[in-house]
Amino acid sequence: MSMFLVFSAARGNADGKEVLICGVVPITGSSYLPSELSIQLLTGQRLAAVGSRLVMGAYGQPVLADLQKKGAGSYVLRWEVEPPGSLGGPVPATVQYRAVLNMQNHKITVLAADTGGYPGLQRAAGTCTAAGR
Repeated sequence: MSMFLVFSAARGNADGKEVLICGVVPITGSSYLPSELSIQLLTGQRLAAVGSRLVMGAYGQPVLADLQKKGAGSYVLRWEVEPPGSLGGPVPATVQYRAVLNMQNHKITVLAADTGGYPGLQRAAGTCTAAGR
């Protein structure tokens, strides 16, 4: 199973218009890792707009993620999603996500964990290419 990540970025300017598509493969677990994830970096505001099927099902629109510059060309994103139907069922109340985007080597890692006491951190990793190349 793979997940695709789309985000706006240009070398040296993450608010640019170049679109990168990342193929991401789960390393451990996959139930909280979306099959598609889109991210638009808004570095001037230290935010990112994050969308996925889970996000759209829960909120009907992308959520804002905290965005931190980790180093030269590397960013950390953090966001949370409350899955639909999470009250009174086996679905976790909140899923926390963390993604690291490395714009220099075009690699990404994604982590997902729930706050409902279910053990385990789900991990995925992949590489990115510019759309149309």
